[in-house]
Amino acid sequence: FVERGESDPGYGQLLAVLWRQRLLLLGIFLSALSASAFLTLTKKPTYQSSMQLLVEPNYQGKKDSTRENQFADSNVEIDNSTQLAQMRSSELLSKAVVLLKQDYPKISVEELQSSLVLVQLEEDKIKTKIFQAVYTGDDPLKTQKALKAIQQVYQDYNREQQQQRLKRGLSFVNEQLP
Repeated sequence: FVERGESDPGYGQLLAVLWRQRLLLLGIFLSALSASAFLTLTKKPTYQSSMQLLVEPNYQGKKDSTRENQFADSNVEIDNSTQLAQMRSSELLSKAVVLLKQDYPKISVEELQSSLVLVQLEEDKIKTKIFQAVYTGDDPLKTQKALKAIQQVYQDYNREQQQQRLKRGLSFVNEQLP
């Protein structure tokens, strides 16, 4: 007949084992601490800059008025996946590279594409018209300047698109006048 209390190691026995192995435990702890300190000190810091862009047309036609719908541009509807693809495109990012070349001569479109993350924000599982752009790099000033350049390119692109829509609308109205 063996009593249960005698076969279970107690706290006293556990502490005795740990005390006997204290040098081994201390060595393992110091090794892990020095390895993590070394990795922390030698790793370059990573910086992130982010911005949010509201993407919507400047023209909002009323759907219930037939008179206003007569002149509405059906191409103004925003397809968010197309918008994201356009924002990530080499064409727009190459314009940002041109703006950044003066400060960063070695920057490339591929670097911008790999460091830039664009996502459409959601609220209560409903996609919004807001896109978040996050740029990650090893230079804090470069991340900010890159996002500023990308913002400028996107704004210029949207202005061009708006002017093209206005020109098409005016040419349609001018055709209808005679």
